[in-house]
Amino acid sequence: MDNHFQILLMPSLFEYENFEAWLPGSVWNDAFGPLPVIVEEYEGFKGRKQYAAEEGGGYYAARLAVVEALHKMRRQAGVVVFREIHPRYFIPLGVWVVR
Repeated sequence: MDNHFQILLMPSLFEYENFEAWLPGSVWNDAFGPLPVIVEEYEGFKGRKQYAAEEGGGYYAARLAVVEALHKMRRQAGVVVFREIHPRYFIPLGVWVVR
């Protein structure tokens, strides 16, 4: 799918941050030329008050997968998810790609 994920878990109370980097030539970066576009959204221990509009469903799909894994381990952590979207990912397939 040409999406690359790295997930960093740090010892702390739960908080979650998600980065997406849309590399040049990817479907979301055609208009921006030779530079990657990077978006970021964050929620602290108390959660979010508004929808994560920059990343939408991908933010929540990755968050759900991480929360399920932490629950299974009976742990909490500070979480940072890095997603790189490369040019060969040219047809958006929805959040199931993340899950």
